[in-house]
Amino acid sequence: MTSNAPIDFAHLSRYTLNDRALEAEILDLFVEQLPQSLTRLREARCLTEWRSAAHTIKGSARAVGALKLAEAAAAAEAMPTTGDGRRDLIERVVREIERAVTFVCHAHAAEH
Repeated sequence: MTSNAPIDFAHLSRYTLNDRALEAEILDLFVEQLPQSLTRLREARCLTEWRSAAHTIKGSARAVGALKLAEAAAAAEAMPTTGDGRRDLIERVVREIERAVTFVCHAHAAEH
């Protein structure tokens, strides 16, 4: 794996004890829940909702080894801005979500 890959499979494998079926299940759940978390981030009406949504994305990303996404979500969690700043943070999170989801989908396709 290169350091630029959206998912660090070595990281995930350590936590699943190399159980490929468990890894696939975890990645599927990760991909499945991301749209809801992103919607929560986009629709946050207050600082608490913003931080909670960003924190959820950060935690699930770290758990699966989506470290660039976790970094983007951590930046969003730490910098709850309004206007263009908030939009820029969301765009960064969206880019990393798209990279991670595409990577996971291609990894699944390669297995079959």
